Amino acid sequence: MPHRPDAHEPPHGTQQQLARLLELPHLAQVVPHLAPDVLHRWIRHAGVDRCLDLLDATTPAQLTTILDLDLWTPLPGQDERFDADRFGEWLEHLVERDPASAAGLVTRFDRALVVTGFSEYLRVLDPGVLEPTAQTDDEAADHTIFATDGITAEIGGYLVQARRPETWDAIVALLVELASDHTAWFHGVMQGCRTLSHAGRERDDLDNLLEQPEQSRQDLADQRDDRQVERGYTTAADARAFLSRARQSPAPTADMPPAASASPAAGRSPANPIAASYLDRRRHAVDRSVDMPAAPLDAAPIAAEVAATLDEVVRVLAAEGLVTERPRGLLGGGRTGGDGGPAADVAADVEIAGDDGIRPWLDHVREHQPERFLACGRELAFLANTLIAGCRLQTRAFTPQEASDAVVATCGLGRLSLASPAPSDYFVTHDVIGLFELGWARLHRDVSVFVAEELLATLRQLPAADSPTLAGLRQLRRSLTTHVASGRPWLAHDALDVLSTLDTPSWYGLLGLLGECPVIPAVVPAIVRRSTGRIDPQRFEFIATAAHLDTVRTFMARLPDLLAG
Repeated sequence: MPHRPDAHEPPHGTQQQLARLLELPHLAQVVPHLAPDVLHRWIRHAGVDRCLDLLDATTPAQLTTILDLDLWTPLPGQDERFDADRFGEWLEHLVERDPASAAGLVTRFDRALVVTGFSEYLRVLDPGVLEPTAQTDDEAADHTIFATDGITAEIGGYLVQARRPETWDAIVALLVELASDHTAWFHGVMQGCRTLSHAGRERDDLDNLLEQPEQSRQDLADQRDDRQVERGYTTAADARAFLSRARQSPAPTADMPPAASASPAAGRSPANPIAASYLDRRRHAVDRSVDMPAAPLDAAPIAAEVAATLDEVVRVLAAEGLVTERPRGLLGGGRTGGDGGPAADVAADVEIAGDDGIRPWLDHVREHQPERFLACGRELAFLANTLIAGCRLQTRAFTPQEASDAVVATCGLGRLSLASPAPSDYFVTHDVIGLFELGWARLHRDVSVFVAEELLATLRQLPAADSPTLAGLRQLRRSLTTHVASGRPWLAHDALDVLSTLDTPSWYGLLGLLGECPVIPAVVPAIVRRSTGRIDPQRFEFIATAAHLDTVRTFMARLPDLLAG
């Protein structure tokens, strides 16, 4: 799943350029010819309030994709979550222009999405089922339907109460229009909201089922994941499962058969079922770039004046970085930026110097088997997508370029892990994914686990410290012991903070090395070489070579003296 940029205000020049685009003639005829990912980036930069006419001109498929990208909050290495606040912002912008046109556009949304979004803001009851009944005792009848201090309204025969005050006026105005002009759709949404307004089941500890609202959000997320997978994304759950399995790849020995599996060109798929399923879908998907204008939606050529407007739109969007040029290297898709589509189309240029990387193998297969070269591109794309969706780079998500670089570096480490030197035609008979799995497993064993175990040994021999520091070191030892045993030493990441009081450069180096995807911060080679001078705290290297592994070992050997002061 791709990284979504922050919804910051774009530069003033960008606002002017995009505002001018929105005033071009024939824009409504141009919009259906643009990829939804491009439209989404345009909307994020210009703002929903400025792009309402743009949204009116979208096709149903475009609108669904735009909402899939915009209404979900990416969380590094975790499942994305439905963003109720962003949904409310959309409703406010739509209603502010005109409640009637807002109602028309909302009826083009997926109904399950609208039900889930509305239910974050309101409760719905049908008063017809709440008529008072005869009392069989002396207790007074309770006619309370909602909390007496709540904000309520009666709309279309339903009683509605606000769960939260934000967006209430916009929602009421929208519901009134829906009840008046889109009656059947309105009742469908309100009945769905009514189901999600139930108080829930009595707790009896006999099951562990999700309550109805949570189940509705889960179903909505599953449907969205299915659509995203068809577009070439990788779900967070699949990505985590793939990476977890890859960490368990055995180290190759001299008597092992060839690693990985034969190429898809030979009629076989990678051994990993998650990767095989993804690549099978991609091979059968429509092969077009998500970053370039789509082909005309009908068979007839578009009019000359519409084509001129389309060219102008693409030119300005490209100048603003919203439609980016195609990469020169490995993949045939367009390079995306920010939230723009799968990382499948960004892991393009393989820049690994020397003969220790995988560039010579890719050059060979490109020269001798172009179809297999394209298959290698799809495999690299899957791996980049997987890192973005299922792994964290320290505490944040990978950018597309970082994911591409990390994949190539890990494949280089996988090459070092082969039991015997491989020929230049390795990728003719082996897939990239199998090589990545070898490198990912070695990265886990020789860096993550190695660093955690060495740090544990160092902590046991540190001299006594003051009480607060001593308590922090004990907590770090317990955390490392627990998470090394579980095979996830990076979960002790937060407990490392106590080391900053002993030696700040060493602490910063360990933050990078003890990661889900370990990297070498610039401070680590500086410590190893005993160099002085300013160090950029943002710089790091992905681990790809034997020299990188030697640097890690040397750093950990020096760590006891560094922490002891």
